Amino acid sequence: MPGCARPEKCGAVSAAHAQGLAGIKNAVRAGVRTIEHGAFDAWDEEVSELMKRQGTVLVPTLAAPDGILQGEGKAPDFMLQKTRPIAERHRANTLEAYRAGVPVAAGTDAGTPPNPHPNLARELALLAEVGLEPPDVLRAATVVAARALGREHERGRLAPGFVADLAALDGNPLASPAAYARPLATVARGRLVL
Repeated sequence: MPGCARPEKCGAVSAAHAQGLAGIKNAVRAGVRTIEHGAFDAWDEEVSELMKRQGTVLVPTLAAPDGILQGEGKAPDFMLQKTRPIAERHRANTLEAYRAGVPVAAGTDAGTPPNPHPNLARELALLAEVGLEPPDVLRAATVVAARALGREHERGRLAPGFVADLAALDGNPLASPAAYARPLATVARGRLVL
């Protein structure tokens, strides 16, 4: 934003599509709000400390490589060969960041092949598979996601004065992440939409 020395104070939110460790560290030092992916290089303590100090959120987008691997037979062989080792590193990095206390938000990188837009339930299941505790999977889709977008004062919680967005699920997501894939009703801004 022209004339704005601190974009986060002016309403701007920045994200970095960052895969390698050097790029992630540079982006965090530059003040980005989120790191999208973080998949290539082995995670280290320095990047975790930088992200925690800056309040940078990791949005791992595990559904993107998962979609490619689940599409075996549909994706070209070279894509599968490239994705397999990256997916393993990606999952390990996500768990290491989480264990180090880096905030993790849910995001899917929707539109990558074959990773359709209504795929958040799969991302939440993958976060659980990687090792996030059930309450933290729920937080990744709510309070941490709201914070990543700079909307933590109006979204991400059910509280007076907050936007009334919620989903009623067929099951308890704290008992099984499969419940995220079974919505019974969706409310957006206080209005039933599904």
